[in-house]
Amino acid sequence: NNTPSENCAKPKTKLASAAAAGLQFIFLSGEGEPFELHKGVVETITLGSNPTNMPNTVFIPGAVDEEHAELTLQQQRKQVFTVKVKDLRSSAGTFINGNKIKEGKLFVGDELGLGDGVVLKLRRLPFSEAVSKNQDDFNKRVSR
Repeated sequence: NNTPSENCAKPKTKLASAAAAGLQFIFLSGEGEPFELHKGVVETITLGSNPTNMPNTVFIPGAVDEEHAELTLQQQRKQVFTVKVKDLRSSAGTFINGNKIKEGKLFVGDELGLGDGVVLKLRRLPFSEAVSKNQDDFNKRVSR
């Protein structure tokens, strides 16, 4: 007998290991909800003011271009991750810790600036929070 809980047992282990690589961006200025990058789940995100429902696009209203910057999770060594930032030829610029960049790397604690009014901070997502969130997302997809 395979019960639904037995069918979900293996993915839980996989999601828990993916969650260990969770990084979260929080807004220090500008409008928006925190968003995350996870190894094996969401590794690349485009930031911009285009309010489409495209997968892996974060809508940021205000002083940013429609497609402003791209963020990609990169593994440096076991459990050490950075985020590659690529400016997508924005008119207002992309900044790491106040320095204008075309491409660069963010480390935990760094600030990402988009134009004049949006500043985000990169933080490590607490492991228990990441596991819980990933499991909830997985359960929603499975129950559809």
